[in-house]
Amino acid sequence: MGILENADLLYEHLTSKPKRALHPTISDGTIVQFRNAASSLVLREIDDAFGAAGVPLGSAGSAQFQGQRRTRFMDYIAAVDQTRPEGVSQLLVALAHMMTTLSQQHRAPGSADPLNPLIVNLRRDGFEWDGVRITESTGALVSGAVVVTRQLDLRSLHDRIHAAEKKVESDPTGAIGDAKELLEAVFRTVAENHGIAIDVNADVTEMFKAIRDVLVVAPPDVTDPEKAEAILKRLLGNLSGLSGTMAELRNAYGSGHGKADGFVGLKKKHARLAVTTAGAIAAFVLECDPKAGS
Repeated sequence: MGILENADLLYEHLTSKPKRALHPTISDGTIVQFRNAASSLVLREIDDAFGAAGVPLGSAGSAQFQGQRRTRFMDYIAAVDQTRPEGVSQLLVALAHMMTTLSQQHRAPGSADPLNPLIVNLRRDGFEWDGVRITESTGALVSGAVVVTRQLDLRSLHDRIHAAEKKVESDPTGAIGDAKELLEAVFRTVAENHGIAIDVNADVTEMFKAIRDVLVVAPPDVTDPEKAEAILKRLLGNLSGLSGTMAELRNAYGSGHGKADGFVGLKKKHARLAVTTAGAIAAFVLECDPKAGS
């Protein structure tokens, strides 16, 4: 077989594989969570959710999914084409309708919120639920901090991160303010973990210095631990200075201080830098705190 014929076969092999979508999609794991949640709905509510999104009833074939409601949900999923952005948009509308219906159901006091696993999985896929609709995340600017706070079950800090991220596009001044406040919240959280008292009026640099010595930055089994310790201690010093600069940025161009009439703030790119920087520092500090999440 000639070279050109081999090339043709290789081209057919490569192009015959399903292409990965270049846009965010709903993962199989998230679909499973919604499929399980569908068992708490009636068939009409499932039909209404997908009907509102313009998704026709498809067929999942002969597969059965532990009940008529789960199966009906998967029949609709079979009609959704997530390789097209329009298909993902339709699916988000349908899932948002389901979440709204679930949120309105009566729950016994102390019972688990059925929306929590749905929200967690949507966030992993790059989407946010705002109580009404499901939208694409603003770009996972602080994805490291998002993962760390979720793993450590630090819900308050997790919510702060998402609040800052959401403001980048629509409210750069607010995002810059939230970025600095995120650092303060992280530093105070670490201080509380170790019983370190921080003055209520301490600035963010003083907070960082107060917790610096309790952070475990170099693993004991690293090659040349003394060198690693020396380098990482210098890095901590740089992070302290960077935190102080973040505070200056917030005081001059972030929310939290009264601004004179005619004030013109910074742009989205500056807010994105502030939020990304705060997220990176927050993630590193939390992962270096041996008592984080305990």
